[in-house]
Amino acid sequence: MSYGLVSIVTVSMSINFSSNYFELFNLPVKFRLDSNQMSEAWRNIQNMVHPDRHVQGSAQDKRIAMQWAVYVNEAFTTLRNPLDRARYLLALHGFDTKEETDTFMPEGFLMEQMIWRENIEEAISSNNINELNSLLQQLYELYSAGEDRLGQFIDDKQNYIDAILEVRKLRFFQRLEKEIKDSVEQLE
Repeated sequence: MSYGLVSIVTVSMSINFSSNYFELFNLPVKFRLDSNQMSEAWRNIQNMVHPDRHVQGSAQDKRIAMQWAVYVNEAFTTLRNPLDRARYLLALHGFDTKEETDTFMPEGFLMEQMIWRENIEEAISSNNINELNSLLQQLYELYSAGEDRLGQFIDDKQNYIDAILEVRKLRFFQRLEKEIKDSVEQLE
């Protein structure tokens, strides 16, 4: 026992670790979240379960505290990242994005991908860091608009099929972002 006179087992009774990540932090089950509220909830729970708070406890208390700290951090990391949060929400509603196995994308988006790749290759071949940074800025704007659409699809319309497609598009944008950043780093 190290959390005052309360063991980790007693602390755990005040937190429902069988709930989903949103319920764990007492947040609404939706895509659009208040990041400050989420961070505050994480800190409050982390303060209760952090292993450093239970160093004087039994071996069982220490093990349980470590398991819960890992769970709380995993939940926070998932909810903090918009794309991971969308995947998690979709899973809660029974949908798998199947990003690794289902590569279907609308034809128009496939054409956009080709244009992006061509523009990136052209900027790289001409060693044009300014153009790569400009492409990166455009990509951030597209990503932000995609996050807005995810909020509409998931929270407003409960249109999980279109949300899955949007997740796949945002994943493509993340790959482009990495490619552009790696290229800028190599050119500098």
